[in-house]
Amino acid sequence: MSKRSMIFAFVVLLLCSLPGAALAEALEPSPALSPTDVVRAQLAALRAENRDNGARRAFRFASPANRQTIGSASDFAAVLEQGYADMFSQVRARVKLQQRDGDQARVVAELEQIDGRQSAYVFFLSRQPSGNCEDCWMTDGVYPLESTHDAPMYSI
Repeated sequence: MSKRSMIFAFVVLLLCSLPGAALAEALEPSPALSPTDVVRAQLAALRAENRDNGARRAFRFASPANRQTIGSASDFAAVLEQGYADMFSQVRARVKLQQRDGDQARVVAELEQIDGRQSAYVFFLSRQPSGNCEDCWMTDGVYPLESTHDAPMYSI
């Protein structure tokens, strides 16, 4: 096994061994993270025990445009409490890339609560062209998906 392969295997093993909250705390925006990695990190941060700390960690992955719209991490936490509180109480999340077109991506997250209730959200992300997070995927917005009567899953 080459040295590069050994290092890669070690990093994967390390990341897989961390619980969700620890993974979210360990991650910062990075060009190495895919759009789905970013969404997973945000959801893991929000699943943490302390909602304010979780919101602050998730807010690190908000794009500059999103930050300008929302304001501070405290404002972000308030927005989550009002319309996205199930992100704090989710016990399981399934994340999948729905579409990627150049520097834009759309990721769907299906969340499950301890009582079995489910919800789904679409995350809109963009790769940042410049600044401290150049080439990093960051979240521009999140919208809930509504269930339809004739579809077993969620649809946009």
